[in-house]
Amino acid sequence: MPGGLAIVTTGVLAFFTPLTGASGVTIVSMGGLLLPVLVGAKYPGPTSLGLVTVSGSIGLLFFPSLPVFLYGFYANQPFARLFVGGLVPGVLLVAAVAGWAARGGAGGATRTPFHLREAVAAVWDAKWELGMPAIVMGTIVTGTASLVEAAALSVVYALVVEVAIHRTLGIVKDVPTIALECATLIDGFLIILSVALGFCHLLAAMSPSCTLRTKRPAS
Repeated sequence: MPGGLAIVTTGVLAFFTPLTGASGVTIVSMGGLLLPVLVGAKYPGPTSLGLVTVSGSIGLLFFPSLPVFLYGFYANQPFARLFVGGLVPGVLLVAAVAGWAARGGAGGATRTPFHLREAVAAVWDAKWELGMPAIVMGTIVTGTASLVEAAALSVVYALVVEVAIHRTLGIVKDVPTIALECATLIDGFLIILSVALGFCHLLAAMSPSCTLRTKRPAS
């Protein structure tokens, strides 16, 4: 269909963002793969760049988005209601952005024919990668693991797949470097979060009519 690649790109980015917890991570990681594909399919450059940037932020409304959990924790709101409340707006945003992008590429963009055999082969090739969201979503939804435990399981799963199955990483050669890079990235987020939390407490202390509640809500 016309604009099919743009629609798929919007759906992939919107699905990927809740699993990463941050739209910036999605834009940096997936944008480097999808942006050249869109440009190569003759989508306008500004439209492709805007699509990757905007679609990476839409997924923050869907489960299990970390910002929604943080907001529900500090605002003392039930997590389930927050995600249910963001479901319809999120779907509408995905549809609107996908329609806008498809309209921009319907004129001269290249169409890709669909072949069921190729699709099945692609899914089979990506079976180990598709196991990651299945583990994260499955453990959280069933209550088998908490958010932190699900994150730890995903790290162990990725390590086993990359080291033992794909054999693209070495325990001694690559893992320490990756751990150092991850620690540096997480430290940056912790600095931002700590400053934002301190500023939040400052605003609450300066406002006599505003009280900051930090009790965990019922899920």
